[in-house]
Amino acid sequence: MTIEKLEELMLYISHKSHDDETFSSTKLNKLLFIADFYAYGIWEKSITGTKYVRRQFGPVPSEVLIAQDKLIANGKAKIEERSYFERTQKRLVPLANPDLTLFSTEEIHLIHAVMDECKPLNATQLSDWTHKLRPWLDSADGEELPYYTIFVLREVPVSYDDITWAQSKLKELTGMDYAS
Repeated sequence: MTIEKLEELMLYISHKSHDDETFSSTKLNKLLFIADFYAYGIWEKSITGTKYVRRQFGPVPSEVLIAQDKLIANGKAKIEERSYFERTQKRLVPLANPDLTLFSTEEIHLIHAVMDECKPLNATQLSDWTHKLRPWLDSADGEELPYYTIFVLREVPVSYDDITWAQSKLKELTGMDYAS
């Protein structure tokens, strides 16, 4: 089911991005990453269930090429090359409608929110952003980026008030005093 959901989400995002001149395979990878990791952060479960690995230009679904090849072989999509600011842009172009019955209403809403938020950004801007995230910074090429790293995307200083609040919540939940 994982590869099937990945394929259908790739089709859906590509379909919804048909009028986005900045849309490319790279931007598709970033949108998949953001949607899956945000879903995990909210529901403790990603949308596609696919693993993500660190690549030169940021996080990539480990099965993205398999899913892409399958979509092309089944006549559901094709790869189109376009010129974008003197660079060749490859994009997945859907030839069939995605099967949205695989997704919950909440998942579709999250996907739309991610796409709306990222629409003004091109692939380079999204890649630059992912290169500043802890999961990407703390891994080597080809290594898996665990979903739980959504909770430490950025290195943010923790204040004394934050620690005090956390200790009080732990005491409230467990009955144990963690203050030292």
